[in-house]
Amino acid sequence: MTMSSLEDMQRISDKFRDKYTVSMLYVREAQPGENWPQPSQMNTKRQHALEFASISPGQLLVLVDGLEGDLHRQLDTKPNSLHIIDQQGQILFMSLWAGDNKAVITAIDQLEDGQNDSAVSVSECMVMPFLRGAAFMHDTLQQAGKRADRELMRGAPPIWLLSRAASVLKFVPHKQRGIVVMFVLLTLLIVLVAIFIFS
Repeated sequence: MTMSSLEDMQRISDKFRDKYTVSMLYVREAQPGENWPQPSQMNTKRQHALEFASISPGQLLVLVDGLEGDLHRQLDTKPNSLHIIDQQGQILFMSLWAGDNKAVITAIDQLEDGQNDSAVSVSECMVMPFLRGAAFMHDTLQQAGKRADRELMRGAPPIWLLSRAASVLKFVPHKQRGIVVMFVLLTLLIVLVAIFIFS
């Protein structure tokens, strides 16, 4: 999910560079594997963050959370949430998924126009960011190691299947692969239901 949102975060960073600092908080490994295990020491976690920064497109600042993800737990427990925080540390906006670009841009535009009230605005949009991220899952799991891939297959077979199917569609732009796979699967389901009903 993180890899699918990096280009958009870089665009937001470039657009608002003079007013905002866009940074990423390196939290706990969502899918640890033998190649990228869950760090048990801060030196290992810092090394993981450096390696992540080196393979990430763009030039986003990468901050490293504590070993147990203390700051992440205070902000939100979702692995890929996004927050707009003012200089006093007050959260002005949060999105459960960093890939909800429309909501992020709208929130920034509202802040620019002085439309922010005391209530924190929250975006809970998950489906489209998740489908955009599906195409990146298989490659990310392969980088983490076979154990990460096996654990997703056992723990969430539909998500694993979606990620595998999306990884096959090399001719479709990356962020659209999950959407195409979901459309194909829904079409097949409708056809099967129609055959069952009319047979």
